Amino acid sequence: MSHLNYLEKLLEGVGTEWQALGDLVTLRRGRVMSKGFLSENTGIFPVYSSQTANDGMIGSIDTYDFDGEYISWTTDGANAGTIFYRKGKFSITNVCGLMKIIDENLLNYKYLPVVHLGRR
Repeated sequence: MSHLNYLEKLLEGVGTEWQALGDLVTLRRGRVMSKGFLSENTGIFPVYSSQTANDGMIGSIDTYDFDGEYISWTTDGANAGTIFYRKGKFSITNVCGLMKIIDENLLNYKYLPVVHLGRR
C-alpha cells in the first residue's frame, strides 16, 4: 500500500513542475522608520511593521515605497512569519519582508503556497 502524503495525493496524476520560490518572486525588506519620522511625515499611505494588530499598520505617511500587489510577512518578534496580502500604495519597515511575483501568469497572490517564511 502506498503511503502518499497530502500533497502527493492532491496532485496525483497532475503534471507538476517544481520551481524554487526565489526563481518566481523577488524578495525585499522594508526600511527603518522611527516614530519621529512617522509623526513628522503624516499622510494617507499606510506603513506596516512586525505587529499583527490592525493588520500590521503602525501609521500613515505622505509617501509610499510600493505600489501594487504583494505578500508581506513579519520577520521579527513573537509573530515572526505572519503573512499578509497587500494591495495598493504603502510602505513597510525593516522588520517586514516583501514578496513580488515576477510573472503573474505563473502565480496568483491569493493562492501563493507559502509554507513558512520565519527564521531558520
